[in-house]
Amino acid sequence: MSRKTTGESDTMKKLKHVESKLLRCNVPVDELLELLDVEERLVSVDELLDADEVFCTGTAVVVSPVGSVTYLGNRVSYGEGIGAVSQQLYSVLTRLQMDITEDVMNWTVKLR
Repeated sequence: MSRKTTGESDTMKKLKHVESKLLRCNVPVDELLELLDVEERLVSVDELLDADEVFCTGTAVVVSPVGSVTYLGNRVSYGEGIGAVSQQLYSVLTRLQMDITEDVMNWTVKLR
């Protein structure tokens, strides 16, 4: 099926792929959702392009900032490096992983 028949761009297909494969399957996402008051839902491209900060999460990357998103030839940049929210989430998770902060939510297991 071509894009003209579905009405979807490659970008939208990728965004849907990210939503279905990453946001619902990785353990760090569940942990991050517990740290914030969040609304879990699909996000429109307009909302994504209007966001102050965009990041991805995953087991290996923990929290990784998105530098820019291009949609229909328009590129939106989200600044250089990691944003304030991304940095805070990254710090909380890595401090737990390194046993610097007490794990009151029992997210980590010590191996002997």
